[in-house]
Amino acid sequence: MLQFHQIPITFFMFLLIGLGFGLSACQQTNQIVHRKAEVPKLTIATAKVYVAVGIENYPNETYAIYLPSTYDLKKTYPLYIFCDPQGSAAYPIAKYQSLAESYQAILVGSNNCKNGIDLNTCISYLEHIVEECKMKYAINDSFLNVCGFSGGAKVAGAYAAMHSEVHSLVGGGAMPTLEQCPQKMPILVFAGNRDMNFTDLVNFQTHAKASESLYDVTLLEFDGKHEWPDSITYEYAFVMNEQVYSGTSNALRFIEKMESKKYNGVVAQINAYQAAIHLLGNRVDAKKLQRFVDEASSKPETKVLVAQKAAQVKVEQGLKDYYNKLIGQKDLIWWTSEREKLMHPENEADLDMCTRVLGFLSLAGYSYSNRYTNQNDFKNATQMLDFYRAVDPQNSDQPYLSAIMYSKMGDKVKAISSLNQAIKMGFNNKSKLLGETAFQPLVNDVDFKKVIALLK
Repeated sequence: MLQFHQIPITFFMFLLIGLGFGLSACQQTNQIVHRKAEVPKLTIATAKVYVAVGIENYPNETYAIYLPSTYDLKKTYPLYIFCDPQGSAAYPIAKYQSLAESYQAILVGSNNCKNGIDLNTCISYLEHIVEECKMKYAINDSFLNVCGFSGGAKVAGAYAAMHSEVHSLVGGGAMPTLEQCPQKMPILVFAGNRDMNFTDLVNFQTHAKASESLYDVTLLEFDGKHEWPDSITYEYAFVMNEQVYSGTSNALRFIEKMESKKYNGVVAQINAYQAAIHLLGNRVDAKKLQRFVDEASSKPETKVLVAQKAAQVKVEQGLKDYYNKLIGQKDLIWWTSEREKLMHPENEADLDMCTRVLGFLSLAGYSYSNRYTNQNDFKNATQMLDFYRAVDPQNSDQPYLSAIMYSKMGDKVKAISSLNQAIKMGFNNKSKLLGETAFQPLVNDVDFKKVIALLK
């Protein structure tokens, strides 16, 4: 039977979500000496997402970038730096390019900063991009905003804490501990209602409220899973950072969109309005939003819903603690039964909570399987891959990790079979497969070449 040391759930989640983004304490770095050109020269087109632009002084590093269509060297623009956990900087930039147009902002992101890279190294990647942007683009040094998702949010938080020039921090999917975040800085946290880390993000805000004289944290819940929010939701980040001299037209339009939006219940609407009121500050009249919050919050039925939600958060954390202690202790039949219970809860109101718990178990399955496979501990890797399949049978990462394990074990037949299964389940990352060192012994194999041919 696989044995695990009993560890606190907070540390367990810290380990899982921050894979590769080492969160060891970092010494305060010295400010970079920026060599800013007297007159920046436009070397790329506007209104176009560039996936990989080289950094002049760092030939092995690239960044994605988007300049708004009205980009003018006579003006300066707020800079948003995105940290994607997979190093796919162009993904969030393409997702939010319409916001860059509306709010006249420059979006950039590192392709090198990602899960599996040391935190200090990731910080350096971001520093290099900022240095490059200050030399080449017309940015407003007073509006540097760092945005991250999941492990990328941890990097963003660390960078913001180490660089006083950062104006705001935007995170989602995960966050550093509050103590690792910068004080007296606007912090916006996105929490999907089906994100397995939802309770951690809620607790982050609760902790911040207890120290509100030091931390300025806004939590916005949205209808989504563990993912970058949609552009409509992410507009909150741009509203928070809209430059004063740009006027109030965007803020007024934002309020109108909020009032016409359909919400998943009154509690969600209250949260959305409260977040907007806080982020808008005194720039526009938000009395109508405040009036709704006051009236809705005072109703007895709303108070009941709020209390039920708070109780549910405690239940969810308890379930995570309970399941964490049983990983490696229960057989596959038991885990399969638990998955079915979570997929079909007796109370429909618990569905989102159960979905988040399933996501937690899936992440645990991936993390343990990946760790033991990397350590060539094939006995424990096999057991954890079985657990992973039991709690998340439709996830293509499970057969893909199995293929890596079998290839390391020298079992070509099972490795190829697992890869074909992963592809049937949706795996389609050709570059990832070709870059996996465990498959190097198979590169000249006819069956392996057939697998490669199936991918784009």
